[in-house]
Amino acid sequence: MALGRTSKAADIRVQLDHPVIDADGPMVEYEVEEAYELVHDGLMTEADFRDFVFANPANLYAETNPDFFQGTAVEGAVATLLSPS
Repeated sequence: MALGRTSKAADIRVQLDHPVIDADGPMVEYEVEEAYELVHDGLMTEADFRDFVFANPANLYAETNPDFFQGTAVEGAVATLLSPS
């Protein structure tokens, strides 16, 4: 994801991070809504946003601990993401 889409030379796997991910309640919804403004402003595509809030963090944690998401609500989605196509 590159803001402004000026170059595809560097693809940095950025992610939505603390305190948003660790928080509970209405603040998470607000922070994700604010982050989605990057899509509304044309600085990020829908696919970039999905990577930002889901794929990049999922890959980070699963690469270091393949069982990290076992037994969680996102276990199936992460397994689908990580399965070879």
